[in-house]
Amino acid sequence: MAIIIQAQSISMTPDLRTHMMQRFTLARRRFEDRISKIEIFVKDLSKGKAGLSKCVTVKIVLASYEPVVVEAVGHDLFVAVSLAARRCKRAIKRRLKEPLSGRRNSLSQLALGNGGEPVTGTA
Repeated sequence: MAIIIQAQSISMTPDLRTHMMQRFTLARRRFEDRISKIEIFVKDLSKGKAGLSKCVTVKIVLASYEPVVVEAVGHDLFVAVSLAARRCKRAIKRRLKEPLSGRRNSLSQLALGNGGEPVTGTA
């Protein structure tokens, strides 16, 4: 399972990278067998202005489920990373509680034509 970190208009310090890896390693431990990839995007929204300017967006790719996307914004990037990691943990729990059978049924319904026959690519 890969953790990919991308930064936009923020310098990625070794301390920040270590903090991110620690927080998301802890957040994924319980679900490690179901997570394919974690993508973390960090950026400075204000480009030097005051306010809630640090944004962390996380996309977690799960096996057999739709991806989970979480965002956290704060004054401090370390705090925003910690908040995003906590939100990811809760969002993964919620996503994994969703029944897979309902999702499969809805996808199979899309493939059925009139009278319950499968739709083919020919006209």
